[in-house]
Amino acid sequence: MTAQNQTYDFVVDPKNPHTTYYWQLKLTENAGSVLEIGCSNGFFSRFLVARGAQVVGVESNPDAGRQAQEVCDRVIIGDIEESSVQEQVNEKFDAVILGDVLEHLKDPEKLLVLIRDSWLMPGGRVVASIPNSTHWIFRREVLMGRFPYRSYGLFDRTHLRFFSRQSISQMIRRAGYSQEASISIANFNTLDDITFKSLTFLHRSPFFHRALNWLERILVKISPNLFAYQFVLLITPIETH
Repeated sequence: MTAQNQTYDFVVDPKNPHTTYYWQLKLTENAGSVLEIGCSNGFFSRFLVARGAQVVGVESNPDAGRQAQEVCDRVIIGDIEESSVQEQVNEKFDAVILGDVLEHLKDPEKLLVLIRDSWLMPGGRVVASIPNSTHWIFRREVLMGRFPYRSYGLFDRTHLRFFSRQSISQMIRRAGYSQEASISIANFNTLDDITFKSLTFLHRSPFFHRALNWLERILVKISPNLFAYQFVLLITPIETH
């Protein structure tokens, strides 16, 4: 995903169920055509293409978009909230992926409505991953009067929207979708984020690294509102008659 001129490029392990990428792949596994909004340089798109999906990407960063053109069937370069970019999406898809995108938009609900009305095939679905702004670290930092902007993560400096699990559900309903699945994900990138900054010395030990990650996954199951780092959602349009 790319926000503004910032490009994300992460390693994808399609076999690791503790990552958002695993679930984005799993929840779109039968989709023959996919619109990936925020495709970055195609680092995730290539897994969709490898299993036979036709992929159209949308990317705001021109350099990343040109790289993605080597992977996707087609890449539209520009801001997805601009009508001139939206007009270039002239087909319908089995699935639309919004991987860490909605929090970067001025009006994410408006985009969800557009996807529902214009870009989804009958029976289509949307898969979105969204950071949890009620994570205990986020709460702690705000409670202490801090807002430590970073290049990515919970305090990504390009985030325009901040979501709780409740506010995500409310937005989805207002946009005319039903939530079919919600997966709570622990922070799988702990070495690169603020979550375990105070425990960096422990993460130098492979044993403690594994133990802390295991503990966090257990805590996510107990209280996703407090410990989930991201939510991965499968949503489908509500049928109206």
